[in-house]
Amino acid sequence: MVLGIFVPVFPAHIYAVSSVIVVGIQTGSKTSASEELIELYNTSSQNQDITGWKLEYLSSAPKDFSIPSRTIILSGSITPQSTYMLTSTNFMIEKADVHFAPTLAASGGHLRLRSNDMKTTYDLVGWGTATHASGNPALAPAPGEILRRQKTNNGDYSTTGDNAADFSTPSSADATMQNAVDQSTIITISELLPNPGSPLTDSKDEFIELHNGSSDSVQLKGYSIWAGTNLSYSYKIPDMTLQPDEYKALFARDTRIALSNSGGQVVLKNPGGTTVSETSPYDTALENKTWAWDGSTWAWSDTATPGAVNIVKASTAQSASIPLAAPPKPIKVPKVASRKTTTKAIKSKTTDKKKVTDKPKKSKNEEPTPTLHPGILAGVGGSAVLYGAYEYRRDAATFIQKLREHRSNRRKNR
Repeated sequence: MVLGIFVPVFPAHIYAVSSVIVVGIQTGSKTSASEELIELYNTSSQNQDITGWKLEYLSSAPKDFSIPSRTIILSGSITPQSTYMLTSTNFMIEKADVHFAPTLAASGGHLRLRSNDMKTTYDLVGWGTATHASGNPALAPAPGEILRRQKTNNGDYSTTGDNAADFSTPSSADATMQNAVDQSTIITISELLPNPGSPLTDSKDEFIELHNGSSDSVQLKGYSIWAGTNLSYSYKIPDMTLQPDEYKALFARDTRIALSNSGGQVVLKNPGGTTVSETSPYDTALENKTWAWDGSTWAWSDTATPGAVNIVKASTAQSASIPLAAPPKPIKVPKVASRKTTTKAIKSKTTDKKKVTDKPKKSKNEEPTPTLHPGILAGVGGSAVLYGAYEYRRDAATFIQKLREHRSNRRKNR
């Protein structure tokens, strides 16, 4: 009987299938090793709530792989086919969903995406000198490079379970994509017209305006616009260039994008699928008003300016509510002198032994008493007498008749 030696075989790291995966890692920029970013992506067609999920960082050769060096708590949700970005402190502040203290080692390390109860691992990426990568570790990115998950021929992200096969650093052919990421802070959505009034129409005259805030021209080929309450409408921008400080309006007659009147949002993504600009969500689109960026916030504007600098009044509220007018100032009513005050004044003057008239003096503010001409009073009195005589004419005739009969009877009795 031959005794064999049993050698246990440990499988590669197994993790649950998840629609949210790690798609990009930058361990530092060309100017600072502290400028780091991590990109997550929702590959599904449904919103994915990631509140409470943990993104853990582990060194390249940890003594205990169950204990991370740093844990980043995630929050919020990721819309379908959208990117969730994490950046290091003070790096790309306006674009990040979550910030974290600089942690990632350039030479090697691990990122592990886990559920909120930490019982399920959704994704694991190791690079450089990582000893616990999924499969083989991916190449370590150079300063300024983003380690990116590759896409298959059908456009889906590669998820073979081998980090070396799924990830690569940018090549010279990917320079356009990398340049697009660098331009994420200068290309912005600046104005929307969701609800044009007659004679304008939704299908032709709704527009989305983009602005190049840099001093260089920018190529937008491959960028995409997503709109709607669930970002269900999209438009891939063809070969188009924005000149320095240029505003460009894209109308519905060309994009076929329908902007929602009952609430919505617009998002701009670069060719790599990263969100580079997005509007603040609005509740109800007001007719013939644009949802415009005034340099610090989104607000409704009474003046549409497609292809030009926005005009937003400071008094326009972001929530699109109409400010109430200031209450009118109270009217001051002059005080009228009372009778008692006038009497006291008469008595004081009598005490001073000065001649006092029977009629008290009127205050300047007191209304003068109107007087009527005697002729008018006589006319009114005569009219009243005539009216009374007419009204009681029958009673008067009866009274006179009785008086005559009474006198007649008295004569007979004599």
